[in-house]
Amino acid sequence: MQTKTILNSIALAVASVHEDGGWLCGTVTDRDTRHHPLVPDVTMRGSVPYLLSTGNLASAAAPVFLPHVGPMNLFREIHADALDEFMRLKKDPAEACGFIKKTGVFSLSDLTLRRKPALPRHVAKWWKGLPEKSIPFAMDLDVFWEDRGLLAAALELWQAVVERDEQTALHLCEIMAPPLVGKFTRSINVFDLARFYLALVVARGLSNTRFSAVESAGQIVPGVVTAAVRDAMFLRLMTAVSDGEELRKCERNGCGARFAPGPHDRVYCSEKCKDADKYQKRKARLSAAAS
Repeated sequence: MQTKTILNSIALAVASVHEDGGWLCGTVTDRDTRHHPLVPDVTMRGSVPYLLSTGNLASAAAPVFLPHVGPMNLFREIHADALDEFMRLKKDPAEACGFIKKTGVFSLSDLTLRRKPALPRHVAKWWKGLPEKSIPFAMDLDVFWEDRGLLAAALELWQAVVERDEQTALHLCEIMAPPLVGKFTRSINVFDLARFYLALVVARGLSNTRFSAVESAGQIVPGVVTAAVRDAMFLRLMTAVSDGEELRKCERNGCGARFAPGPHDRVYCSEKCKDADKYQKRKARLSAAAS
């Protein structure tokens, strides 16, 4: 009997976030002070600094935190249309802050003070001035937008492969080559090259994603678990490519954004567009009835 792999996208919940000199700085939620049922001497939140210091936070996401995900808990589930929302963000620090506050910590590397490249002096000073029990994070906004650009190019490249659009696929491969392989060389069929680049993008984006045994309907099954938003975005890209999904055009009049429909076969790119379209159609019906 074939066992389906369960995909779980979760991330550390954010208490506050602000922009400072091109960086997003914030803290992880301090609400979840429950003791873990299997390790009663340790609180859920109290385990994070230790797991970060040992490099095991990503590995602990499935066995320690996944069974205790919730809207008021330390880890929250990342909503289904997060990738589409990420793609629609304007290049504005306020929108980036709103997205992070809603979805969670973007990358696990944002949670450690000792990293390369080093934090700017003003960010490191802010970090060190926080209360001892805080769990801070800091993210370079340029890296945030670069990741979004890479995902956008990858989604467009996948659509070109699906539609057998050789010219667009070749153009996107030339654009994506420098950050992935350093230099563009066309040595194979353009669609094979496109699939190779897509595989590289997915591998690069899933660096902190873990394959683990998870419980589902009373059974232990294989699962893929993320611990940060960035990994969840690339996991969504992976499922779209591996399932052969075509990007769908949003049905709301005036939008037309491309998005991956996902397992629920959506016709709108977001709940906002869905509600707006329902409102416009209801308004049109009322207007027609009144005339």
